Amino acid sequence: MNPTYEMSGAGSEHADKRPRERLTNQLPILHRETRSHDSAISTSLVGIVSDAASVPQEILCKNSCGTYRAVMTPANRRSAEPSVIAAIHHPLRRRLLDLLHVDGPATASRLAGSTGELVGNISHHLKVLSAAGVIEEAPELARNRRERWWKVAESSLYSWSIADAKGDPAAELVAATAEDTNLAHHVGKVRQWFDLRYEYEEPWVRAAYATERWLTLTPSRLEELSERIEELVHEYADEPSEGVDAHKVFFFAHAVPARP
Repeated sequence: MNPTYEMSGAGSEHADKRPRERLTNQLPILHRETRSHDSAISTSLVGIVSDAASVPQEILCKNSCGTYRAVMTPANRRSAEPSVIAAIHHPLRRRLLDLLHVDGPATASRLAGSTGELVGNISHHLKVLSAAGVIEEAPELARNRRERWWKVAESSLYSWSIADAKGDPAAELVAATAEDTNLAHHVGKVRQWFDLRYEYEEPWVRAAYATERWLTLTPSRLEELSERIEELVHEYADEPSEGVDAHKVFFFAHAVPARP
């Protein structure tokens, strides 16, 4: 089976720039779907602290209490066009989506302060994301006609698979590049945790989690596993923890056919 990514924004500033072979040459075992194959599954959690005190809580909960999902499951997915995938997977635009998801609505000047970028550059990338339909303006937050607030769009949840390219070289390149960006983002969050964990109390250091297993599955059973994991993650996302010791935690999972 091919990985299908369901996403509502997030990113890395260190996208993998290695040349990519065509999928048919790189992973030939994926095309013999009638057989079972060993699959490696890796699940990791890292803690991320966000400061959302400057945004009204009711706005935060409406627009940023969801989760970013880059899951390998075809269930309930809506396909994204290559142009949307390309818009999302620019390193800076992915970081802007992260900030809007975690911290809530923001202006270009606030996002410039968070990223160290020029306001004009931020405004340009916000317009690209808006044109792609993944963010939208929040006029209810503006204090005057010149102030423009942005929030994650309600329809910002997209999914995509490299299989959707269907032999289109340009679309396949966009999808393959996006896969590399997602992987770099996930690895980057773990490395971020390695750098920052000394700032956390011991319970957080012990709670941070990673696991791996070799499994023998068919494509249908791998889909079933991904759906069960997604259901469990949804339960925790729908009931966020409260209290002074509650922090943002980045969750991701990969399960792919592999060989030792």
